[in-house]
Amino acid sequence: TRPQTGTKLEKIIHEADRALYLAKAGGRNCTWLFDPNDPQSSDESENIAALLKIAIGQHLVSLVYQPIQ
Repeated sequence: TRPQTGTKLEKIIHEADRALYLAKAGGRNCTWLFDPNDPQSSDESENIAALLKIAIGQHLVSLVYQPIQ
């Protein structure tokens, strides 16, 4: 297993990346601070779900399918 310090550093980097993405989504002259009480910052799968929700809300995701014949 990894030492606790490595996991903590990865979490910090992950949350910084998430804040950067959210700031970019907010437009120019926008800042986003990490909030440890933010429920979306608790779990990686929740973060993915939150980012997907933002992307869908901003019409950055489209569904494409090919029917099976």
